[in-house]
Amino acid sequence: MGAGVALASAELWWSPQFAEAAAIHPKFPKEPPFEALRPFIAPGSDEFACEAEALDTYRALDRLLNERKLPLDPSFGGDDPNPAFAQWVDALGEVRSVRYFPLEDGLVRYEIASRDAQGLAYRVGEWRMRWSADGLLTDFEPLHESVARSDRPLFSDATASYFGHADSFREQLAHGIPYWRARLDLASGIDIYGQNGIAVGDIDGDGWDEVYVCQPGGMPNRLYKRGSDGAFPDITEAAGVGLLDDASAALFADFRNCGLQDLVVLGSAGPVYFVNQGEGKFRLREDAFHFASSPGGAFTGMAAADYDGDGRLDLYLCCYIYFQSEDQYSYPSPYHDSRNGPPNFLFRNRLTDDGEGIFEDVTAAVGLDENNDRYSFAPAWCDYDFDGRPELYVANDFGRNNLYKFDGERFRDIAAEAGVEDLGPGMSAAWLDVHGEGKPDLYVTNMWTASGRRVVHDPEFAPVAVKGLTEPYRRHTKGNSLYRNRGDGSFEETHQAEMGRWAWSGDGLDFDLDGAPEILVASGMLTEPSGEDKPDLMSFFWRQVVAETSFEAAPSTGYQEGWNALNQFVREGYSWNGFEPNVLYRFSDDRALDVSGVSGLDVALDTRSFAATDLDGDGRLDLLLKNRLGPQVQAFINESAAERHVIVVELEGTKSNRDAIGAWVVAEHAGGRASAGSSPARAISANTRSASIWAWANLVAPPSSPSAGRPVRSKPSRTYLPSIATVSSKAKASPSGQH
Repeated sequence: MGAGVALASAELWWSPQFAEAAAIHPKFPKEPPFEALRPFIAPGSDEFACEAEALDTYRALDRLLNERKLPLDPSFGGDDPNPAFAQWVDALGEVRSVRYFPLEDGLVRYEIASRDAQGLAYRVGEWRMRWSADGLLTDFEPLHESVARSDRPLFSDATASYFGHADSFREQLAHGIPYWRARLDLASGIDIYGQNGIAVGDIDGDGWDEVYVCQPGGMPNRLYKRGSDGAFPDITEAAGVGLLDDASAALFADFRNCGLQDLVVLGSAGPVYFVNQGEGKFRLREDAFHFASSPGGAFTGMAAADYDGDGRLDLYLCCYIYFQSEDQYSYPSPYHDSRNGPPNFLFRNRLTDDGEGIFEDVTAAVGLDENNDRYSFAPAWCDYDFDGRPELYVANDFGRNNLYKFDGERFRDIAAEAGVEDLGPGMSAAWLDVHGEGKPDLYVTNMWTASGRRVVHDPEFAPVAVKGLTEPYRRHTKGNSLYRNRGDGSFEETHQAEMGRWAWSGDGLDFDLDGAPEILVASGMLTEPSGEDKPDLMSFFWRQVVAETSFEAAPSTGYQEGWNALNQFVREGYSWNGFEPNVLYRFSDDRALDVSGVSGLDVALDTRSFAATDLDGDGRLDLLLKNRLGPQVQAFINESAAERHVIVVELEGTKSNRDAIGAWVVAEHAGGRASAGSSPARAISANTRSASIWAWANLVAPPSSPSAGRPVRSKPSRTYLPSIATVSSKAKASPSGQH
């Protein structure tokens, strides 16, 4: 029977009918749509001629300093600029770094850090250059140049001294996100973006701030305390604050007005509240936040203020939608002014003295559901008109920002009438007195991109060529915005301190004690250290993603496929606006001077946020940077205050919240007036020491709080006499132009 069955099977196998029925037609996996866009990664590979021209310009500029001359075309008009150019190159001294940025309409920005006989120098300027088809200059016009000088870096890296002894720092924080993504199961929650902040606060009242470091999913957050030897050992386990969930931001504040700094950690899935029980220990309350509606995205930034004047700090939380996969992404559409983002939340503080009670969601009840549909990164509170109630500014990506004003019952969005909508890719916001007028000005960080500036001027860029959206897309590429407080409830844009690369956190603090704040901007999107030989994706982003945007609310197919391709390529080792150093501005004579190249802070580690505190007890603000790459935390000592005295003023609320958050301190001194605000969260995922204002010398009137209504006590502390380097600006002749 077995043979018969075998024979029958063999006959069936070889029958023509069976052969036809059993024919195998293999189906190979369909090529994913993003592969069709891979040939366009490199600039110059598509219809945007501006990018091919920029590549040629880069190659020519790369040779300039070595050859000490400009490649002039026979048709070059005017005097030969090469003798002056050679002198200028010789004057640079030892060149430490050079960066060139071909822009629109023949503009070229250059940044040159060098060391000469006078010390460190940093030149920033622009030329206008016209090129022949043969790559020779037909026209060369120096436009302007600024020079910052210092005999040493304004900040010195002391990371090893403060954190290098901690095992958790060496084993965990010394490595960046790419390192850990290659070693952790992605199911742990670790993502590619590295949007994890840092916070400082004095949790035990010993006069020194502890440092809390947020981490991606799968790795514990870390808490460090200053020891008697000045180093920061890890006290995470003892304090009970080592969350493993993805954490975007953290905030220390006295939410109970009890003299203890509680801790709120903002995870991508929501906030958690730690009650400070004293003696450096916390109790986790997972049920403290009561939402009236479910969150629609990941949480990003938060800020605290007493919006209703009941003496307790309330919290505003921002939400965003990050790309996870094609099936889990809401494409911002239209790109320049999207209205399909997740809602943000305002929580009223209803805690009891013992840490029970709740944070109550009052978003809709107080009117904050108005224009609450964008991709939000960071909130910033400030009573900028001194009416006794803090206003709320919200920085939104892909469109307009919000400025909410509270009338005692409801908030209303007044950004348009106040002149601060700032349409663009909003990343963070900060209030600061840049002009020494005693009034809070507003600084908003966005994105400055050379490729973006070129592409939006190209005739192939449809949003401008077809729809005429010139101004919206200029704003999406021009960089940061500084708004001057007119004093009548409105603001004027100053067009200063705009270049901040792909900016994240930005804030203004008076590091050098000259009475005016310096502005620090954390810069850089995604750097893949192993991908230096691959083209950066920023040009691709503008050519194959933004240029394909729909002009309606629904995203176009090309726009969606561009986003999908971009997010695939960044996971293959490509950088996207990578290798971008941080930016520092100093103000002199009401003018912003880029001092990044002498700052010591110009690291290109995808810095996301920073916190300011006095690490060494000399009364000056030092810095902690939180980076996406390793080391994730860097400690920098402030060496910039020259021979200036400092007075540190600590504020304590009596009828207001105990931390005096929302106070605005004005100091009258021999040289004029300066002021600063007290706020625990003035930038995305970062915070400055909540109850301290760093003031300056030669005070002739005591500090005060013009935001009044709820008094504070000021407690002057020790006076110090630091002595270090100075920074100056110099005008230069050709080829740097005049300024």
